[in-house]
Amino acid sequence: MEEAYGVTINQENQFLIVGDSLLIVLDNEGNEISRRALEPAPRCVEAAPDGSLYISAMAQIMVLPSAEGEVSLWEALDDNTWITSLAASENFVYAADSGNARVLQYDKSGTLLREIGGKNDVERPKQFIVPSPYFDVAIDTMDSLWIANPGRLGVENYRHDGSLTSTWYHPGMAIDTFTGCCNPAHFTFKANNALVTMEKGINRVKVFDAVHEFQGVVATPKYLNEGWTPTGETLELAPIRDLAVDRQDRIVVLHGPLHCLLIFEEIDQGA
Repeated sequence: MEEAYGVTINQENQFLIVGDSLLIVLDNEGNEISRRALEPAPRCVEAAPDGSLYISAMAQIMVLPSAEGEVSLWEALDDNTWITSLAASENFVYAADSGNARVLQYDKSGTLLREIGGKNDVERPKQFIVPSPYFDVAIDTMDSLWIANPGRLGVENYRHDGSLTSTWYHPGMAIDTFTGCCNPAHFTFKANNALVTMEKGINRVKVFDAVHEFQGVVATPKYLNEGWTPTGETLELAPIRDLAVDRQDRIVVLHGPLHCLLIFEEIDQGA
């Protein structure tokens, strides 16, 4: 795979990676189980609790009952749409659309239920500042919806009815803050609801606990920038294409230029 864009973990603790018009499935040791072609070309992927897969192709969502299952397509969105992230709960699917600075909520049949933060959101139009195609959405371990607000350098918490619960913006130049433009570029959650974030610009992966107290840096800029030489491609501003946490609570980092997954496991300090 020349250009990988997204990674997710299914209920069998397998790694599912999309890019280059492909879906590749690896076991949790990194051995390839299967691969298949997908059209339209996939950009991000989410494994739902029921095992189904949701895969975006810029302005359209594909649904598969499993990695080997038949593809069905939901209705295509407008030409400005650029879906950069997907999240699925038991009942809903969320699509972060960086092109229109909104998050779309669907039911599992593909019916569009509401728009959060976009021009059609009566309560909070233009809620999100999205200067570039880095706009993430995730469900935490308490089944709560979180949406990045990259222009405000933080994340926001929502109920499934679209109402805003809380915001956490953390701009600054210190190591425990978010700096530059459009951060966090990606985020996810560990089993204890700790927040895992990836920043672009100053490329690094960090962990905050469930109340957003800084816990430490998982991967430094020096570590993430080693082993490859920039060629001037825009994507290289954010070499980490995606983040996930597997069933062993390991942090899984999809590194684009290195064409690999980096897996980080917490060290038991009492050992």
